[in-house]
Amino acid sequence: MTINLRSAPPRQPAQVIHPAAIRMESAQSHVGCRSTRRGGTPATLRLPGRPASRRPGRGRASGRSAVPTVDMPALRERIVASICATIGPMLEGRASEELYAVALTTDSDVVTVTLLAHTEEALQVLVEADDAYADGYRWWPDEWAVTDDQGAAEPGVESMVQISRDMFDTHDSLGDDDEAHGEWCLRARATLEDALGDHRVRASIADINPAWHPVLFVTDTDGNAHLTVRSIGLLNDGHPNPDLVASARDFFDETDGG
Repeated sequence: MTINLRSAPPRQPAQVIHPAAIRMESAQSHVGCRSTRRGGTPATLRLPGRPASRRPGRGRASGRSAVPTVDMPALRERIVASICATIGPMLEGRASEELYAVALTTDSDVVTVTLLAHTEEALQVLVEADDAYADGYRWWPDEWAVTDDQGAAEPGVESMVQISRDMFDTHDSLGDDDEAHGEWCLRARATLEDALGDHRVRASIADINPAWHPVLFVTDTDGNAHLTVRSIGLLNDGHPNPDLVASARDFFDETDGG
């Protein structure tokens, strides 16, 4: 589900994550990815290889078969490589504009990932067409005009579509296991935040225009805005324009009803 603004305003050693970890984190009122990352993101995520059995409803797994392993640092590296190879074709035609935001969007299951960006000039075009939704146009990525399909990535580099397919297949293998599902969401979202905040991503942006200092964030377009607010704080520490960061945070705070 996508929110409609018009209807509503150094690497850790590999280890296996056990189901008890997600139970503990879930009890901490959705402390989520940020608290996990402060303690080091575990390098390996073990998932149950049960047959796909999705909605309606997930329940506790009653049995498990072969257990596939997800290398989360490797997933992060794939995402970083894709961003760095895609951001140039996306933005080099707008190098003279003022880039104010770059985001990765996902969903509540963290099985899709899309790279988007926006400039003040692109925003102005939207606002001139319909100024009643100016705040939404500024910070809601679904409204943005600059997306990762606006220019092919460098040859040999995976697209976000390809990465999303693998993420979907991994998540689908969880079947009805609530614990593994929650664990995947925590670790996968932390991986997206790690990737977007990587120094190589920032360098790729600066290569296009050294004056750019966009607000970076990972957002859940299914509407879980408090996680977006947390990512804004995590990825923009020391930002040279704190008022711009505050504008993004305030928008998502209001979207979340806070």
